[in-house]
Amino acid sequence: MIELSPVEAGEEARTPLFARYGRAISVRQIRDCVKSLMACLGLDARRFGAHSLRIGGATAASAADLNPATIRAAGRWSSDVYVLYTRASRQAAMRVATVIGSTPFEDLERGVRFDADGEILLTPAEMPRLPTASFVEQDLVDDAFAEEGEA
Repeated sequence: MIELSPVEAGEEARTPLFARYGRAISVRQIRDCVKSLMACLGLDARRFGAHSLRIGGATAASAADLNPATIRAAGRWSSDVYVLYTRASRQAAMRVATVIGSTPFEDLERGVRFDADGEILLTPAEMPRLPTASFVEQDLVDDAFAEEGEA
């Protein structure tokens, strides 16, 4: 902007960064520009305005997994109000699904363990009470206990 609208030395602090013909760009000018660009893309311009830039910026920052302090600083927010501007994104949903789907955990309330593949690992109390020979070949049982001992 400084190249497009040069500022005299010493006037930088009193001159708006985003200016046109020496005057600050207004919210109306930003809104008109955003609506015009959206219409050029074939989108319904009525659905967009100046705040679309805040919404888009906060959503992109969230999708890029920026930390909340960075998002607040970029939007010049001193509170967590950026959360109101952040929209769901495919990238954020994929990141959440990846974390959920690849994190082994143990449900402490029910004593159920899940491995990294999401398979339930039964606790001893949940094991069938039938003699194993009636439903599982003994070599499978031996292999399972051998694998558990390796973990």
